[in-house]
Amino acid sequence: MDGLSAAASIIAVVQITASIASFLKDYYEGVRDARSDIQRLYRTISSLQAILSGVHSVTVQSRDNLRIAALWAKDGGTLEHLHSELKNLEHKLGTDLETGGKVKRLMKSLKWPLQKGDVAKIVDSVEKHKSTLTIGISVENLNMSLQNFDILEDIRSEIRAAHDKEDRMQIVAWLSRGVSDPSKEHNIARENHEPTTNSWLIDEPKVDDWVREKNSMIWLNGGAGAGKSILCSTIIDYMQKVCRGDPGTVVTYWYFTFSDAEKQSVPNLLCSLIKDILSNRRTTPNEVQVAFDASNRGQQRPTTAQLVELLKIVLDGFESVYMIVDAIDECPKANGERDRFLKRLEDITSWNLEQLHIFVTSRREVDIADALGHIQQVKVIEAEGPQCHRDIQKYLDRRLQQTRFSKWTSDLKLDVTRELASRANGMFRLVALQLEALAKCRSESNIRAQLKRLPTTLDGFHERILLEIDEGDRNMALVALQFLAHSARDVSLNELAEAMIVNVAAYPCLSPSERFMDSSVALEILPAGIVTHSGRNTQDEATETWTRHKGVHGSMTDANAPACGFVRLAHFSIFEYLASRRILTGRASYFHINDLLSRQAIAEMCLAYLEHVGACGSTNSSHLYDDFPLLHYAAACLISHLKVLSDEPVAANLRKLTLGFLDVETNGWKIWLHFGAVQSTKIELSPIESFSRTRYAPRRTQKQLDAQDQVTVGLQPLSIVSMLGAVWLLQEWLVTKPDLNICNDVGILGTPLYSATYSGQCSTAMTLLASGADVNAIGGGLGTALHAAIWDNSDMIEPLLLSGAQINAVTGYHGTALNTAIIRVGRALTKAGLDVISLLISRGADVNLCPEINMSRKEPSVSSRWFWRAPLILAIMFGLDETVVQLLQSGARVDITDDEFGSPLQAAVCLDHPRIFRALISHGAALDFTDSRRGSIIQTINSNQSIGLIRELLALEQENPAVAEFLANSIGWDQIITSIESWEQDDTRRPKSNLGSLGRY
Repeated sequence: MDGLSAAASIIAVVQITASIASFLKDYYEGVRDARSDIQRLYRTISSLQAILSGVHSVTVQSRDNLRIAALWAKDGGTLEHLHSELKNLEHKLGTDLETGGKVKRLMKSLKWPLQKGDVAKIVDSVEKHKSTLTIGISVENLNMSLQNFDILEDIRSEIRAAHDKEDRMQIVAWLSRGVSDPSKEHNIARENHEPTTNSWLIDEPKVDDWVREKNSMIWLNGGAGAGKSILCSTIIDYMQKVCRGDPGTVVTYWYFTFSDAEKQSVPNLLCSLIKDILSNRRTTPNEVQVAFDASNRGQQRPTTAQLVELLKIVLDGFESVYMIVDAIDECPKANGERDRFLKRLEDITSWNLEQLHIFVTSRREVDIADALGHIQQVKVIEAEGPQCHRDIQKYLDRRLQQTRFSKWTSDLKLDVTRELASRANGMFRLVALQLEALAKCRSESNIRAQLKRLPTTLDGFHERILLEIDEGDRNMALVALQFLAHSARDVSLNELAEAMIVNVAAYPCLSPSERFMDSSVALEILPAGIVTHSGRNTQDEATETWTRHKGVHGSMTDANAPACGFVRLAHFSIFEYLASRRILTGRASYFHINDLLSRQAIAEMCLAYLEHVGACGSTNSSHLYDDFPLLHYAAACLISHLKVLSDEPVAANLRKLTLGFLDVETNGWKIWLHFGAVQSTKIELSPIESFSRTRYAPRRTQKQLDAQDQVTVGLQPLSIVSMLGAVWLLQEWLVTKPDLNICNDVGILGTPLYSATYSGQCSTAMTLLASGADVNAIGGGLGTALHAAIWDNSDMIEPLLLSGAQINAVTGYHGTALNTAIIRVGRALTKAGLDVISLLISRGADVNLCPEINMSRKEPSVSSRWFWRAPLILAIMFGLDETVVQLLQSGARVDITDDEFGSPLQAAVCLDHPRIFRALISHGAALDFTDSRRGSIIQTINSNQSIGLIRELLALEQENPAVAEFLANSIGWDQIITSIESWEQDDTRRPKSNLGSLGRY
């Protein structure tokens, strides 16, 4: 019988059951002495009707279920027997009821036509047929399940892929946050690359060896302006083409850039490399997921040490990873960043990973040569010699084909090419500057005369350009160069033009009549060979179309640039020349940029400008941004520049301006508080940001300005003084006998002692303590100064304890000092803080103190109070195995209670920490603990399918008789043992991170 005929048979039986049910209702009303039999028969018929109706409804939807119906309805099958028996029953019940009128039918329904034995036989027969039908459904469903196994596997694969994609996107976004895209520099370099040049590098045997050999490294070095970035871009471009389509190979790169502090950062470099490599992996390593969870689901940046470990992890599994880093000499020495990079590079090469190939470029500087000289596998290529000479000739040939040189004769072009190439000494930038100078000449004789007089070194050319600045403009030019060399972030054209007319020695510091009629005048004063300008296309600002203004160095674009664009020094060699002692021996010595004096000059400018704005502005409206173009920079970057106050000697005028500013009644303070305090300080656990050069941030709206007034209203000058760490400034302030414990801004800098401690100003903190500051005063997001020291200044922990810091004080985001130390270790995923935990325990920290939330006090937010827990619970939440053992050995109670997890053992089970689970059992934790929400330990393990914990229990069962007895008597343990194999094979089970549900905290 086909499926459709079978479906018809089912309908026929369903109709009979409906008829019988109707008869039974009539009899139920009339026959009182047989109601139990009628009810029994009615229930049986109704359940049969429900089964058949359900099967019929799904047969209409599925061809597979038509096949089930066909099996039922085959000749001599269950459905046929049912149809026959039910038809007979229908006949017995309905014969009398179907004849006569209503009255007669009612009279007949008063007599029950079946004997008691008949009912029992009918019920038993129908029940048997129902069982047969049910078993048939189950068997057929099993057959279909087996047949659809491949489909289920595809579904599982899709589920896994969706989960992986979601995780990957979140982690990549985490690693990308605040990290510049290196492709910008790469694209600029490719645009400036002349076709047919640099082929010698690709053909270099050392490069071929680098590509093929295991664990290889190349250092390409050359002098200033030798085109190393172009060569680096050539290697990147070549390797991307070679590796295209190979899933086992990755090319990742980074460009250090002197003009962008974000691209001078080692953490940013590591984040970019990890992101690139991770994006090419098929799966996300569990360690990466754990690190992401530990960062509060991407809310905090990972540490440098953690990033190095993650880099090693993501490298695993690839056949080849080509890691290319340009211009490591532009990673600054001043803040120790270059030393950190070279140390990390040495660490990475010490892994001896066969799949890793590293390529770096730089000038030949002593510290770089010394560091790379200790790396055994490094090979050196120098960007000089005949091959570079030929590339320069090709470059000149291409440039001279441009329209601007169309009037030159062939002989003139040939002579210029020969002359410039012969004395270039491998410096493309020098040749570019020389050719730019010749292009301004108006006759062949003038060109040939200039050709003989052109400087032959970059220093000589830079000197010549600087001497072209009009004598009357030289002071403004020097101000501009100082500003561009030491700005805290990129400088817009309007900001630069305003800064050039500020006179910090005068009052007022500027006059509106002295402003340039057009900001572009600043570019007329500063020669094109010294600076470059990038700006937005003002004709299409709505769609943010950008136009590039190419200088000699190249082109620049910025997605966040203001309409007027940015101005930057044109090349690293400019900055290096201006700051060097070499300039002092030449005619351009006036333009020498002294590091300390330049930074002090910018600080003076910001202070004087803020005071001027306050004196002129009668309102705090955001319109002041338009009236005072430098306001946005001066307010947002002031604290960054005031850090120079800790460097002696401090200019007298800077001292005067600073002391005047640090008065809450002055115009400058009020303007800064409104326009810059939030941007100058960090309103989180960290009160102060890293004050390196950052990207341009859009101006704040009026709504944002008004909102931040609510946050900064209590900010105190003494906390700023303490944060800066200038001894002379603190001494000046202490003469006035200020309140050393003042704190009206818990969320920003806190008390002066807290501010100094967190900012790493140990001398300032000790001076405050000696002057009577309360060591236990509460202020700042973390709580007391001791909490701040634990978080980011471990050198101050001991002095604070010796000064009477209460080690078990409960306050701040994390509650106690011990909790703060545990969370710090958990956040950083490093063992560096374990000694701090040991110190605190040895000095009396209560390992069982569970902070109680008192809503009558000023407590942190609900989300922060998740950390107000017993130290043992916190250590388990972060998966800190060693800390858990440390606490247990120091007397931490294994039976301590917790509102979220119940007990430490239940927390270890919920968060899937097998090693912590074992440690707790070995210290006496009770396995029979039952939580009102999660049930018993066994139930939680079963619910979470915690394979690692099951294996630990199996091992403990063999080692510990008490555990064996507990498991033998546990309901559900046998079921877990039988299920573990299927759990292991189920790839849709998502692995738990070490923090489990902690991500939401």
